[in-house]
Amino acid sequence: MTDSQAQLKFLAAGEGEPATVRAAGDIDLTNVGQFQAALDQAAATAGEVTADMTAVTYCDSATIRALFMVARRARLTIRVSTAGPLTETLLKVSGLDQIATVITMD
Repeated sequence: MTDSQAQLKFLAAGEGEPATVRAAGDIDLTNVGQFQAALDQAAATAGEVTADMTAVTYCDSATIRALFMVARRARLTIRVSTAGPLTETLLKVSGLDQIATVITMD
């Protein structure tokens, strides 16, 4: 892992707003458990979860698996950046776009 360690922030659901997990930096096998725990917490507190992945600089298949797991339990929206490693194309190839809403941000 590089010096771009993951930073995760959980924001509880507000009135009419989903619970949100904001991720930044690298997400890989060394810290995907923390990412999964944040997603699990969000799903446990709300029926809708937003995973803001626009500041993620690296992710691997474990990240995709974590997103699949939360999408099976809550309505998931994934925000990605056009320039990041987690792109709309990757989510289409993985099939995650079939069970989650994907929003591409500039």
